[in-house]
Amino acid sequence: MRNKIALISAIIFFAYDAFCQESRRMGDGPYFDFCYSPSETCLFSAGLNGVFAWDLFSGKQLIQFGTVKSTCYISVDIAPDSSFLAASGTDSTIYLWNLQTLLLEKTLKLGAMVHVLKFHGEKEILAGTENGELLKLIIPDLLLANRKRIFKGEITSLIYDEGYIVLAGEDRLIKVLTPDKWVTTDSLSNHHDWIRALIKDNSISDAYSCGDDGKVFRYHLQNGRLSNSHKVFNSLFPHWVISLDTKANATFAIANVNGRINILTDYSELVFHCNEPIYKIRFFPKTDFLTIVAATSHGIRIISANEITGGN
Repeated sequence: MRNKIALISAIIFFAYDAFCQESRRMGDGPYFDFCYSPSETCLFSAGLNGVFAWDLFSGKQLIQFGTVKSTCYISVDIAPDSSFLAASGTDSTIYLWNLQTLLLEKTLKLGAMVHVLKFHGEKEILAGTENGELLKLIIPDLLLANRKRIFKGEITSLIYDEGYIVLAGEDRLIKVLTPDKWVTTDSLSNHHDWIRALIKDNSISDAYSCGDDGKVFRYHLQNGRLSNSHKVFNSLFPHWVISLDTKANATFAIANVNGRINILTDYSELVFHCNEPIYKIRFFPKTDFLTIVAATSHGIRIISANEITGGN
């Protein structure tokens, strides 16, 4: 038996659609980030109370990883092969857990907080700091292999597209870097305020950004260049679009920090008022229902399709 996380992949999906119509809350928050396991049956959350693994079917807590009470965990990611889990905290430390032993493998104390980290394959982690540095860490030793100042201000979002690294943050810029020497190949400044999130639409190889100016932009990345950028939504929120997600058939979920979620499809616009601050949203995986998972000030909330209504 490998571990509790591996057991989740054995869950049978026959009741998945009915499950996705049930609303639940996991933990009591606040949680600032979460990610799905590669099998998309487990969720890992990072927040004030620690780093947790949750069963996406039942909402039950499986494991608590974060035990450092003096820090708030603000970013979390899992390796593509489910071998390691990484998180960053307000104590400027990166934590790495071995998912075979469920033990803390390594920590790395830095001189600045890491606001976003992502596994780059199975052996590397890329991390963006509050002072605009991009870091490359080799696991399992968290060896600092490279660091470079990309922005003057905080890096808030990081994605990969066509082998390139795409970054955004406080400087109101989106930059595209080569994966090896981190040479900037393109830069755009469409937003007029802090960029809060970048997401990638894998179905059409496009990317989207949102920010404190209330705008959402769409980009196409080809050969290291951003092109065809245009505003997708301009009047949904006056400001503070904190997170967004997209799925097939041009369906979008957009959330602002005050707790409003808009879901837009080709044929309708749906609205949900969460009544609590939202920090991140994602569509519930492997379902056709418009079910949203949200990291909020009061926990991880699964918002079912029957809670989301039309109108404003």
